[in-house]
Amino acid sequence: FNLQTRTTRIAYIFFRNSNVQVTTPLIEKEDMNGLKVSVYIDSVKYIASVVTAHDNPSARLNWLGHTGYATLKSTNKEFQFGSNSSETSLPSILISTCLLCGGEVLAGTLNKSSDFIVIKNPRLQKFDNFCSMKAPSLQFSQWLTDFFRKENPAFAEAHVMEMWKMKPNAHRVLFESNGVLTFKFRSINSVPNLKVVHVTRDPRAWIQAVIQQGKLDQSLKTISQNIKYVNCSSTQLSTSQRTLLHMCLKESNDYNHKIKLLAYYWAADISSALAGKSQLKEFFLLKLEDLILEPEKIAEKIFNFLGMPLQAYSKHFLLQITKTKLFRIESGEVLDSLTLNKWEEDLDQNSIHVIEQSVGTLLQEAGYNSYFK
Repeated sequence: FNLQTRTTRIAYIFFRNSNVQVTTPLIEKEDMNGLKVSVYIDSVKYIASVVTAHDNPSARLNWLGHTGYATLKSTNKEFQFGSNSSETSLPSILISTCLLCGGEVLAGTLNKSSDFIVIKNPRLQKFDNFCSMKAPSLQFSQWLTDFFRKENPAFAEAHVMEMWKMKPNAHRVLFESNGVLTFKFRSINSVPNLKVVHVTRDPRAWIQAVIQQGKLDQSLKTISQNIKYVNCSSTQLSTSQRTLLHMCLKESNDYNHKIKLLAYYWAADISSALAGKSQLKEFFLLKLEDLILEPEKIAEKIFNFLGMPLQAYSKHFLLQITKTKLFRIESGEVLDSLTLNKWEEDLDQNSIHVIEQSVGTLLQEAGYNSYFK
């Protein structure tokens, strides 16, 4: 067939031996988003559907019925290339994280993909204080729905618009790094096709990093503000979560007590995250350590959960973070596999005991082992 236009499409057909009978390929359908080519091999019809608009996830979904890049169909068989997903619509993706727990590693990984544009902490301030709102949960849920669906949402600040110019077809992702949204999971379970990834970290490593980077008092101040914001939505929290947050507000200049306050806050956050498994239809709890230790394997799991293909740029970015020590997270650390357990050397045993005693069984529930066992 003739290749006459500026958009050139080439389909390769591979077969195992020279004895098969192959007909001339026939273009059955084509438009600006892709084409379908059929061919008979030994009297069996094969249809290859390929996308041309490879950087447009919506176009891929509409053309192929999934978010990958190609589909090959024959009698009673179908092979998807790029994504083994059954998604019928693009997901509404939310990344949440406990304060300074490294959620920007995942956010950066997604942002390197042409499929995503990650918007960090958009204008959520009016929802921080539920006290001044009527039906706050309903309003917040509607705001999130608009965030993912509207073409020109009100939150689009200048730097966000610049990002869209660079990736006009990208699917937006909300990244909330202030450590508040975890306590509002019950408010957002009605958002259509919502998928939430919550990033956590070993509380001992997190607290050691906060101390080492000189962010102890600053973190406690932020935590105090966060708790005041969510107190008005206390009906969204369980009794244990409210108790843990209340214990975080007990101010003290004692060093061990400050460590205990941080531990209580981590416990409240992970308790809310674990509850998210039942409150939200699609929820993925990501341990930062897993992402650093097994970057390719965990990235594949996350992108599979999101129903989107893992692109080479994202994979390269993540491998670069874990191998080159060039990426500094918000806590001030440069993470690699050798520094993840640095807390075992830097924290004294009394501090470790205080942390483990404060978080209780939540340590094991989150997938971490006690230092003393």
